[in-house]
Amino acid sequence: MLAAAARPGGRWLARQRELADLLGAEYREAVPAGHLLMWDRPETVAAAVLDAPQVRRPG
Repeated sequence: MLAAAARPGGRWLARQRELADLLGAEYREAVPAGHLLMWDRPETVAAAVLDAPQVRRPG
């Protein structure tokens, strides 16, 4: 899970971390960033995608 926020800390990021824990997901923060994370922090988005585990689908 990649969460974006204007500044570190705060309730939003804490809740996103909790959600990632519930899902058993890896958690990363992109700070500072706004609603267009891929525009504000493209290197962070690319790193998260490239570091994601490969999932094989049946078929």
